[in-house]
Amino acid sequence: MSGFQEIYETYSRPVYRFLLALTRNETMAEDLLQDVFYQALLHIDRHGT
Repeated sequence: MSGFQEIYETYSRPVYRFLLALTRNETMAEDLLQDVFYQALLHIDRHGT
């Protein structure tokens, strides 16, 4: 399992629940979740581990 996949599997549900509570719209929460993790993937190399 890749590091990013592990991050996604750990945090996608709580982030989705937060976004759903914030937007009260499932479609918008799903779109925002994709945006969040897409941006994280684009910038993951900026943060060393």
